[in-house]
Amino acid sequence: MEFNDRCYRIPKWNARLINGSAGFPFSARRKSTDSLRLQFSSAEIRERISGYEQPLMNTGQPIEGELVSFYVPSPAELAQIRQNEVLSRQQFFDFWYAEGDWTQRTIEPAPVPGLFRVSFFPNGNSWQVLTRIPDMQTRDTHLAKDFWVSSCHDIEGPTRTTCLLRLEQDGIFMDASTPESNLPYREQLGRFFLEKLESWKVACGGD
Repeated sequence: MEFNDRCYRIPKWNARLINGSAGFPFSARRKSTDSLRLQFSSAEIRERISGYEQPLMNTGQPIEGELVSFYVPSPAELAQIRQNEVLSRQQFFDFWYAEGDWTQRTIEPAPVPGLFRVSFFPNGNSWQVLTRIPDMQTRDTHLAKDFWVSSCHDIEGPTRTTCLLRLEQDGIFMDASTPESNLPYREQLGRFFLEKLESWKVACGGD
């Protein structure tokens, strides 16, 4: 399997959803070597990262794998991503600083120590996770690169949550979903995914 101008021999279980799509029928032929979608053992992650919470199915049974999408943008695509990041800050400015239509937004410490929940509505079932409370005087807190952490929502009640995990490490972008309690381990998770991928690296053109 080629990805990012390198070649990998990936175990069948990890690669079985490599052609998966976001919607039905959940399969689509892989069209580019700049992207990759793999599955990683949740049990193995739990063994490697102390405190990691294994996601659960609706039945309460552990989900066996974390799905991770990898993407390496071209220089033009990377420039567009940076521009979109700036536009996103502008889009959510009123929300973060409780202006305009968002004067009723709420902010509170997250269940995860050191992080904060900003909810769109009081007692709402969706929220953003931030590293700090927006400063209502300077109104520049959002300019910090690590300000926004994730967007989350409830799954069948407040005891089960899922959050978007978006990481950028070594020029590779990674997207996954994970319970809110795993957000403190986001950098460790990214490193785990990349190290696992590196362990499958082989010489291109080899048998």
